[in-house]
Amino acid sequence: GLGWEQLHARYPRLTQVAITGYPPPDENRAGHDLTYQAAAGLLTPPALPRTLLADMASGEQAVSAALALLLARERGQGSGYTQLAMTEATEMFAAPLHHGLTAPGGLLGGLLPGYGVYPTRQGWIAVAILEPHFREHLERELSVSSTDQEALGRAFLTRTAMEWEAWAEARDLPIAAVRDPTAD
Repeated sequence: GLGWEQLHARYPRLTQVAITGYPPPDENRAGHDLTYQAAAGLLTPPALPRTLLADMASGEQAVSAALALLLARERGQGSGYTQLAMTEATEMFAAPLHHGLTAPGGLLGGLLPGYGVYPTRQGWIAVAILEPHFREHLERELSVSSTDQEALGRAFLTRTAMEWEAWAEARDLPIAAVRDPTAD
């Protein structure tokens, strides 16, 4: 067979990373990226996720685990085997949500007016004015308090998203136009 025991017996220097959907004892449970994101609390029904986070996160974890096993082997610690679960890789990305940071009303979930998404004259912008120097610079440039969500919203309606992005780039402010990856 191709199990770790058989392969390791035949190839003693072999290292192996096994990727499962769920951790033991549920490693044979069926699942896909969508169900792993659902289990981690990352879905907002009825919308589907915009990216395959579980697939990419577990792929990155597998690379890191493989490199760690290879390094350990080269340092004389012998071959090794590790198993990682896609649900656990996904849950790592859900930690800010579970700790309330990005939950609705959390610091990065709508509580701070300087960290949000705003409509513009055409399109939307993402505003990430968290640090004091960014807040002070924005307030000076717009003559608006960065803690006044309504005033910020009114100000951002005066230009298009692309105009705001160019304006912010010229002033070294973290504001970006929200792009549609499916648009031409």
